[in-house]
Amino acid sequence: MWIRSQNKRILTNVNEVIVTFVDENKCFISGFWDKGSDTLGVYSTREKALKVLDQIQYSIEHFEHEQTMVYQMPQDEDVEK
Repeated sequence: MWIRSQNKRILTNVNEVIVTFVDENKCFISGFWDKGSDTLGVYSTREKALKVLDQIQYSIEHFEHEQTMVYQMPQDEDVEK
C-alpha cells in the first residue's frame, strides 16, 4: 500500500505499519519497506494513532482491488478522538 507521510516528504509502498507509544502525549506511526523505514506520522494521543491505523486498515480492506491507492497520513489536529 502506498502511503504519503504526514510531513509530505515520504511517498512509499509500505510492507508493514506499526504504532509506537512513547508516552501519553506522543505516538509514532512508522512504515517499513524493502529498503528502510521511517516515521509516517506523529500523534498526540494513543487513541488518535490507533484511529489512523484503523483508517489504514479500512483503506486496505475496501480498496485492495484498486490499481494504485495512496493513503495520506492526516495531521494530528485532523483526527477526531
